[in-house]
Amino acid sequence: MPIEPSSNDISDQIEYLWRFKSSITCSDIVAVIVSLLESPLENLERDALTEDDWKLVQLILTLFRNILAIQEISLQQKAGGTASHFISLRDKFLELLFRENVMDLIIVITQHFGGYLRNDNLLLLDIFHYAFMGQEPELVAKAHLKGPKADENSKASLNSLKSIMEEEEEKRKLSRVRNLVRHSHFIGTFSRLTMDGSKAVFNAKPTSVSRDTLIKPHKVHRGPTKKIAWDHGILPSSKDEILKLLHDFVNHFLSGGGYNVLMQLLREDIEKEHHSVQQSDVIVFFQVAQFVTSFQYYKFFTFKPNIGADTSEVLDDAHADKTHFGGDMCGPIAASMNESMFQLVFSHWRNTFEGLKETHNFKFLSAAGSLMKNMICMLDLVLTVLPEDSKESQTARILLYKLFYDQTDQGLTQFLLNLLKSFDTHKQAKSSEEEIGELKGNTSSTLDGGFDGQESNNNAKKAVEHASERVAKIKKRIVLGSELDEKIRNLYEKFKDSQDCSQLIAEDLDSDGRVSSLQVSKKLKQLGLKRASRKRLRRADVPSSFDPDKLDGEKNGVETVGTLGDSNDLEKTLLSQPA
Repeated sequence: MPIEPSSNDISDQIEYLWRFKSSITCSDIVAVIVSLLESPLENLERDALTEDDWKLVQLILTLFRNILAIQEISLQQKAGGTASHFISLRDKFLELLFRENVMDLIIVITQHFGGYLRNDNLLLLDIFHYAFMGQEPELVAKAHLKGPKADENSKASLNSLKSIMEEEEEKRKLSRVRNLVRHSHFIGTFSRLTMDGSKAVFNAKPTSVSRDTLIKPHKVHRGPTKKIAWDHGILPSSKDEILKLLHDFVNHFLSGGGYNVLMQLLREDIEKEHHSVQQSDVIVFFQVAQFVTSFQYYKFFTFKPNIGADTSEVLDDAHADKTHFGGDMCGPIAASMNESMFQLVFSHWRNTFEGLKETHNFKFLSAAGSLMKNMICMLDLVLTVLPEDSKESQTARILLYKLFYDQTDQGLTQFLLNLLKSFDTHKQAKSSEEEIGELKGNTSSTLDGGFDGQESNNNAKKAVEHASERVAKIKKRIVLGSELDEKIRNLYEKFKDSQDCSQLIAEDLDSDGRVSSLQVSKKLKQLGLKRASRKRLRRADVPSSFDPDKLDGEKNGVETVGTLGDSNDLEKTLLSQPA
């Protein structure tokens, strides 16, 4: 099905595919094919889908996927003015799929995801990808806001534009006639300034030399110049009917739970590096998530949710996943807005950037960056629209702090700076640079000013600042060299009978906390000094678990290495703050 890039007749193949799509669109083939799905779908409803039914469903879905994938328009077709015809054909076929209930059937199949259909997750993902391809999420999200006279207004504007173009063409014709009368018909020598400021000398009739030839600058032989990577803009639908159909389709896809099921299964396959998942599939996965996230953003950016609907929800379950959304805004897209998804996108984004010199995979880099930008914009919108004590707001706040908890070279903030510094305009589109800059600006404004004026958020912010100070202290740990051996031995003799021997020695060595009890324990082991064996005391007045009000684990009697770089203690701290 895909066109071979190395072939010589690519434009002819594209033309043939469009003719094939046109013949199917203008016939009753789709209706006949859909009728074949009646029996398999009945078995699917009864959970009695057989292998033959699955093969038939898979074959039909593959056909629709391949026809939807015919969307490429060559440069020759764009130059020839046929691009609008192909866009119209694309919209007609999509409208046909809606009219024959094919898109509704796809959502039903997605909701019954299991059994044999579990193997077709990538096929369904491709169908959603090509259905959304070329569409603008903002236009789709706002399609329901347009009135019934929108089509009439668009037709009127098109007619007005057509009349203006005809009027301009008449003016150009009159101008050419006047030039013929004004200029001499005899051959002569004349000069004219070119675009670069140099003079061009011509020996011909003034009216016979084309205007384009006159303004061309002199050719200067220079060395090879690098081309700038240009954006290939999308060509969205202009028909309001298509936009409304897509709007209802995406809403149905999200509200039915099919999106979360599909994206969760695909994310797990990507994390496990399943053999069936290729790098191109990961790009499609990111692009579908980016479209849906952007759709949800513009949907609630335009239509504000019920402010009081979620205020009664509190984070009372200490064992629940605090990074999983459950409200109206991010609940329908929770599978692609949790901590695991952020980690997946960031890790693939970083790995692609580090291997860019070998792979030159700028498409993957752009897809990951666009998705991350939309995800963070969605978190920012949640904090802006919803009240601070709502569950979604607290979840968004936790996710943001987890994202930017690491302020080292391995963190997201420094990674964005590295992306901007190493951006190559000759290989990367300008829109990618703008997205990175917008993402950097959004993160700065969200962390610096997005939480001001709210008591609970200020408390959470102070907790993060305390965590940052603690990380800074960890970086400035005092090295316990041989010059401190004698002092450590003396302190050991002083505190060896205490159950907090290492902690007391650490505090005596440095009261600012730059020496940890873990360092002292290792040093005592090197010096051959054994601490008195003791069991962990569990007194009734002292909690045995980690105290969320104390971010530093050293004050709880036992320090673990994992808490130094882990942000889970930060999450507990945020949840313990008063609302």
